[in-house]
Amino acid sequence: MDTIRILNWKNYNPRKDVEKPSWFRLENTIMFDRKLFRLDGDEKWLWVCLLSFASQNNSDIIDLDLDYISAHSGIS
Repeated sequence: MDTIRILNWKNYNPRKDVEKPSWFRLENTIMFDRKLFRLDGDEKWLWVCLLSFASQNNSDIIDLDLDYISAHSGIS
C-alpha cells in the first residue's frame, strides 16, 4: 500500500458538509496549468484518477495499491 497526499485538496474541494461527494472540482483553466504542462496524456489521466480517489473519500490522503490504480486507470 502506498500513501499519496493531494496538496491543496481542501482549498479546491472544500465540501465538509458532504461525506462522500459524487463529484470534484477541476478548474476550467487546467489545460493551461504550468504545473501540468510537461505531463503526457497518461500522466494527466492518472492525475484525474487520483483526484477521483481523493473525492471518493473526501480526503487529501489516498491509501491505495499501485497495481489497483494501474488496473483501473489503464496505465502501467
